[in-house]
This record gives sequence, structure tokens and C-alpha cells, in this order.
Amino acid sequence: MIRKDTYTTTAFIAASTNNLNAYMGSTLDNICDCVFPQRLDQDIQSCMVNTPIVVAQGGGVKTLHTLQRRGWALSCTEVGLSGYATEGTLFSYFSDNEKRVAYLDETTVAVFWGLRSPYSDSGTAYYVRAVGTLNGSNVYNPSFAARPAFNLLSSIVVSNTTDADGCYTVEDTPAGAGGLYAKNNGVWVRV
Repeated sequence: MIRKDTYTTTAFIAASTNNLNAYMGSTLDNICDCVFPQRLDQDIQSCMVNTPIVVAQGGGVKTLHTLQRRGWALSCTEVGLSGYATEGTLFSYFSDNEKRVAYLDETTVAVFWGLRSPYSDSGTAYYVRAVGTLNGSNVYNPSFAARPAFNLLSSIVVSNTTDADGCYTVEDTPAGAGGLYAKNNGVWVRV
């Protein structure tokens, strides 16, 4: 799954390190894997699955590593754009620029959103522009709104049709006692 809207605007990394555009341990990584899940209902959090993701080392090195994450930023490869390294495989959803456009949490304002992919120099990382195309920015610029992807247990019950926002609704979870989930101020909660 991928979050329809962005969660928050941030820099790729907030503090100076030797490997500036390394995703592992970056601000963007922390928001997607640690901060974002905390905004979800406890039952939904318990359904999030640690998922292996392929990540380029960064710092001008294309070496690939596999990390385990509950939430993560997508790569250039996964959104159908050509970056410095090949990380993961294309998500079929991203068939054109329009599908890559994301909005600031629950608004109609299209924003830049961050990818985990490093640029060829160590001070730059890739992001998706507000029109769905690829660009790179200095890792300290706030051009990397988080749009986390995540996997949920296959045993959850999801609606057959989308809601008014084009989203499917979680109807029940293995840990839950039944009941419909809906968005309340951008957070999925049991109703």
C-alpha cells in the first residue's frame, strides 16, 4: 500500500553525516518507518508487516543493501522514473505522471515528495515534483514530503469498493473486534 497523500514535509536528512544521501537512518527513513505508523490505529499498527526493501548505499556508491521496514519511502524505480541506481521493481500503479502527483495531507495542494533514492553525488537525493516528474535536491532542503508505503497482513478485511477519496476501507483486522475504519483528520480510526 502507499499513502495517498503526503504526511509531512521534511529534509531528506537533518544533520550532517559522512554519507549525506544514504536512506538508512535518514530523517525521511525515520518518518516513514517510525513516526508515520504511530499515527495509525493500534489494530492497524499491529497488522503492519516488516518488509524487505532494496536501498542504494548512497554517497556516490551504487551498492545495493536490503533493509527491513514497516513503512518506507519509494524509490525512483518503484515509481517508474530513472534514477542513479535500480532499487526494487516498478509498482504498476505509477503508470504516468498524474499517478505520481501527491497532495499535502488532506488538502488539494500538490507537493514535492521524497524518494529513498540517492543522486550520483552525496549531497543530493531524488524527489517527485508536484507535477509527477523526477528531480533532485540538496538533502537539507525541505523537498522530501513523506509518502510512506507499507504492507499489511493479508488477513485484514478490506472493502470491495473505494470511498469518495478513491481509497479502500479497512473493515476489520485480525486483532480487532470488527467495525469499520474511516479517516478522521487524516488518521484511520475505528468508527
